[in-house]
Amino acid sequence: MQIQIHTGHNIKGHEALAIQFSSLVAESLSRFSDRITHVDVHLSDENSDKKGGDDDMRCMIEARLKGHQPLA
Repeated sequence: MQIQIHTGHNIKGHEALAIQFSSLVAESLSRFSDRITHVDVHLSDENSDKKGGDDDMRCMIEARLKGHQPLA
């Protein structure tokens, strides 16, 4: 299972955050790893231009399963 982490330009700690999320996703989906080929995680700050804080963070995950269309 390949895991890719994508972050918006307003997200700090890109590399450390990517390592942390990759580990979390791999551990959480490990029981399905024989059926999942690829996982894309997209992290973004929904309204970074208007205000700060963690309440407006968005995480979208897309999983690609063998023989199926991607699921988001």
